[in-house]
Amino acid sequence: MGIRECRINKHMTQQELADAIGVSYSVISKYESGKITPPPQKIAKIADVLQVSREDLFSQVVTGASELAVEGAGTTKPDYQFAQADTINNSYRIAHKVLKNANGHCELCGQPAPFKDQDGEPYLEIHFIRPFSEGGKAEMDNCAALCPNCNRMLTVLDSEENTRKLLEVIAKRKRTDS
Repeated sequence: MGIRECRINKHMTQQELADAIGVSYSVISKYESGKITPPPQKIAKIADVLQVSREDLFSQVVTGASELAVEGAGTTKPDYQFAQADTINNSYRIAHKVLKNANGHCELCGQPAPFKDQDGEPYLEIHFIRPFSEGGKAEMDNCAALCPNCNRMLTVLDSEENTRKLLEVIAKRKRTDS
């Protein structure tokens, strides 16, 4: 089952689930369509509200369930893929470890997290250097904890210079962990 199926089984609307976990219904829609992945804290809250395990939320693989037309062509391409439960659980563990190692500071700009989340933790986002859609994996060497500004900048600008700087930070982290 996925988030959508679990929600429907509980006879909840997207708005009801959104209200229960503190997001907008459009965010729930994006979680359900796979356009964005819920952060670890939200996965836990969704599982609690729907009274299912985290694994149940991501227990199927759906590739290409949502398709977008390729510009200028009559073909389509998949725009997302749900990950299997073991991948989600591994992603959660890696994200937790990366956030802990960052110690509340963005690994790109070095600034403290801009605010604390509802649990009182510094708010940083996990950025995957090589996205899952391009064969990236949930590994320490492939992700970093970033402030929302740096995460969006890397996503929008796709700057080789910033990516190189981030890879240097990750390499330094790896040497320190060894």
